[in-house]
Amino acid sequence: MDALAHLRVIDCTTGIAGPYATKLFVDAGAEVIKVEPAGGDPVRRLTATGADLAGRDSVLFQYLNAGKRSIVASFDDAEVQELCAGADLLVEDSAGGIDVAAARARWPHLVVLSISPYGLRGPYAGRVATEFTMQAESGSTLSRGRPSRPPVQVGGRVFEYLAGAYGAPGALAAVRRARRTGVGEHLDLAITEAMAIAGSTFSDLMHHLQGRPDRVTPARNVETPSIERAKDGFVGFNTNTAQMFQSFLLMIERPDLFDDADLATFGGRARRPEWPGIIAAWMRELDPTRADSASAWRVSPKAIRPCPTACRKWTT
Repeated sequence: MDALAHLRVIDCTTGIAGPYATKLFVDAGAEVIKVEPAGGDPVRRLTATGADLAGRDSVLFQYLNAGKRSIVASFDDAEVQELCAGADLLVEDSAGGIDVAAARARWPHLVVLSISPYGLRGPYAGRVATEFTMQAESGSTLSRGRPSRPPVQVGGRVFEYLAGAYGAPGALAAVRRARRTGVGEHLDLAITEAMAIAGSTFSDLMHHLQGRPDRVTPARNVETPSIERAKDGFVGFNTNTAQMFQSFLLMIERPDLFDDADLATFGGRARRPEWPGIIAAWMRELDPTRADSASAWRVSPKAIRPCPTACRKWTT
């Protein structure tokens, strides 16, 4: 895709939210230049187990930064300043200590997207946060788990991806306007706000559409399928849409259930006592820790594509 091939984006972020936002620009063809601190982005060395990568980039870093070009520099370096002068969008997460007001004054045409836990203004600005505190304060934790048990958090740092997914379209809209008017703007994205909107699977919106009836139990439920026990370990599934659920039925070799309208809904699956056994019948033979598991995924090797090279060093 090259729909945004005419755009240049400067990425001064680390973690997931900012790099994922700029990844979406790369995927649409934009030129994205990643500015890394001395020693490189810490995510280059981040693994789930803390294993020594022997100088290789982590899989997470490769995924988030594939197709970007990279420069190791400070934001105040002349080379970065020259790049900003010709850029459309600057994405920052406060980790680099960028003076946004000064950047906006120097390059009035530039759109700046700032991503932080609570935003750069307001009573919580600058407050120390973790993924767990943001999940709790956004109301997300309240909606997860069984109503009869304490709530649980969401793993996988999914809300940082969510923040990036919210930030990229807003930034693109601002860039398009700046291209017409010559005047950029500053977008202040709070991760917690994005979580409050979508991190509870829009439960507040659903409650509103239902007329805000009185709650007699905690508004929590457990998806099915969800995190399922396999032969040796656990595997997580997400089937929020009809297409995703049909794909799941294909994977567990039960296409005969396609026309079961009751199973096609979450409420219907929750009411069917035989449904957990249908999942377990297939899952008990799946060993997610073994690449040679006899029934593992049944995906053709031709469908698996190698990960592209992550970052290429910036060359003038």
